[in-house]
Amino acid sequence: EQTFRSPGFFDQEIDLSGVQVSSAGVPAGVIGTAEKGPAFVPVTVGSFSDFQTKFGTLDAKRFGPYAVKQWLDNRTALTYVRVLGAGANESSTDISTTRSQGTVKNAGFRVTGSASSDTSLPGNQGFVQLIVAKHDAVADETNGFPVFSDNSSISNASAMYLVRGAVLLATGTRMMMMDNTGSYSGLTTGFNAAKVGAIASSPLTQTKYFKLVISSSSGNGWSYNESQAGIRILTASLDPSDSNYISKVLNTDPLKFQEEEHLLYLDYAVEHELAPVVSDTVPTVAIVSGSATTTANSVTFLDLFGRYDTRYTTPKTTPFISQPFGQAEYDLFHFETLDDGAYANEKYKISIAGLRASTNEKQPFGVFEVQVRAFEDSDGNSAILERYPDCSLDPTSDRYIARMVGDKKVRFDWDQETPEERRLVVTGKYPNVSQRVRIVMNEQVELGQTPKESLPFGFRGLNVLKTTDTLTDSTTALVGLGGETLGASALNRLALYQAVSSV
Repeated sequence: EQTFRSPGFFDQEIDLSGVQVSSAGVPAGVIGTAEKGPAFVPVTVGSFSDFQTKFGTLDAKRFGPYAVKQWLDNRTALTYVRVLGAGANESSTDISTTRSQGTVKNAGFRVTGSASSDTSLPGNQGFVQLIVAKHDAVADETNGFPVFSDNSSISNASAMYLVRGAVLLATGTRMMMMDNTGSYSGLTTGFNAAKVGAIASSPLTQTKYFKLVISSSSGNGWSYNESQAGIRILTASLDPSDSNYISKVLNTDPLKFQEEEHLLYLDYAVEHELAPVVSDTVPTVAIVSGSATTTANSVTFLDLFGRYDTRYTTPKTTPFISQPFGQAEYDLFHFETLDDGAYANEKYKISIAGLRASTNEKQPFGVFEVQVRAFEDSDGNSAILERYPDCSLDPTSDRYIARMVGDKKVRFDWDQETPEERRLVVTGKYPNVSQRVRIVMNEQVELGQTPKESLPFGFRGLNVLKTTDTLTDSTTALVGLGGETLGASALNRLALYQAVSSV
């Protein structure tokens, strides 16, 4: 008896939004900025709609797309090169610095400044300052999140220590902090921290507030506050619902950085009911910055923490990992966007669904579905932009995930000492099927060195700022982050949690 089996059928949605009109004629060449797209890679388009799909639409802040539209209104071919902050490395020393420190010559910007000549006013001019606070510990999980109450790295029996905001300061500008009832005149060296809630055992009238003091050597036409020239004194709070919450009183517009001489780069809004600032007679909020300790590359943490002169990057996920095999979990792959720069940071996310282990001993590879979803959707109301069903980690399969999604990338290699060697480099084996992302396979998967039963089981955590060597609330010295025993001087170090708890 013979059994005839039909070949397997796999449905797959194809996104046609990226279909391009073929270009014709001699293309013009335009070099300029754009909302999105690959950086420093010449791309030829045949219509303005094709250009919008690849690089974005018209923007008053960018001149390049306007030139493109004018040309393509009358022609059907144009080659565009998008530029981003790549730097200008020229020598082997420049390239070595990029490899060891991650910075590049003449890219981005630095917010730095000389140390204050007025020793009565603490705080560094320029650099990045972090607003940190000591919060009441959440003892009852019905009132809070286990991430606080069960996390010994940020909490103990009585308090938890959180970074609440990061402020970029211009050269010659200093940010300081004082009690809400304090006066700017007569301030002493203790004045990068403030008491919230009580002074000398007497509760304040307003229990949530402290003052932020921004001073500038330029003055910058600022009004007088508390009889001081070139000073801004702001009443602030760490309660997101309060009208004086830090993001409501500090500048959050990057375009006003020069005018305001500071920028609240980010803030972490934790509800006051979940994590109120401790009410105490000693400082419970503080401003801290990088350590003066020197790294292995002879650069202080204070300097590195205030530098933004790195090359553009491409948004990517953390590695997806396999299920545990004994004590090992294997990195399998990660995704990165087709657009370089910041554009796609909050556009997409990746989900894995429909995992099925193999029941065939001769074919141990399981299958799963990859979903490219809108960043703001939810599991209850998902917005799937692309889906790739029945993917496999078998490099020999027609359903191999890299073949299904695509892994090709063209990039410009800047870090070659010989100018002739600085050229476009193509990596990957499979053409990009996705209109939004590409996949980057771990070499072990490509070489067949991971267990064949592997399936995407989870993912690595995000990279975070390491504020201690022990990730505990120990008061012992921290190797590599300043060697002194913790005390008042620790306020100007990167050991944020310990710094706040010792004030």
